[in-house]
Amino acid sequence: MKTSFKILSIASFAAVAVTGCYTEREIIREPAGAVPTSSRTVVRETVVVDQPPVPQVEAVGVAPSGEHVWVPGHWMRQGDRWVWMSGRYDLRPTPTAVYMPGHWDRQGNGFVWREGYWK
Repeated sequence: MKTSFKILSIASFAAVAVTGCYTEREIIREPAGAVPTSSRTVVRETVVVDQPPVPQVEAVGVAPSGEHVWVPGHWMRQGDRWVWMSGRYDLRPTPTAVYMPGHWDRQGNGFVWREGYWK
């Protein structure tokens, strides 16, 4: 029994190493009480094994208007490498909206990207 577990563990590790140390899966979120065929939000979730690099320091210029808010850049995984997604100004959806930046959360033995959103 123990031997087969070791072989399975080694095979699992090799599979992760060959695939670039990340997986993508779709999560379907439905509003509470919704009929299963009603509107759904499909969220793509990226899970990576290696820790994301430290965020880059960005020069933030002047906002185009008082309704624009700086959305900071972040690292994303593309294949087997990290790619920096530059920050940008976004138009505030309502006068009191606050942007909650995206971030990487530790989950188990990896990291999961949580997309930023307006609150």
